[in-house]
Amino acid sequence: MHQLQFHLPDGPSLVHSLEEGITTLGRHPDSIVVLDLPSVSRYHAVLELGPNGCVLVDKRSCNGTYVNGAKIHETSLKNGDSMTFGLVRATYTHS
Repeated sequence: MHQLQFHLPDGPSLVHSLEEGITTLGRHPDSIVVLDLPSVSRYHAVLELGPNGCVLVDKRSCNGTYVNGAKIHETSLKNGDSMTFGLVRATYTHS
């Protein structure tokens, strides 16, 4: 099972289980994961889960997408990676 655990700035957490294929993240209501915060772009990033793992792609967001503190355009995720979308922190896990 592949999951993202989001740590929202006001305290609560949100867990999202990833399905094979594309997961969109952003402020836009059509996103699969809606993060309705000003620091998150409407179409911030996408995750693609396939047989070879999970790839995270920034969609030219205003505040960038970071993995383990480094700004990325596209990267493969590893178990335990920490991500930042604007001011929203998240952790990627799989079992």
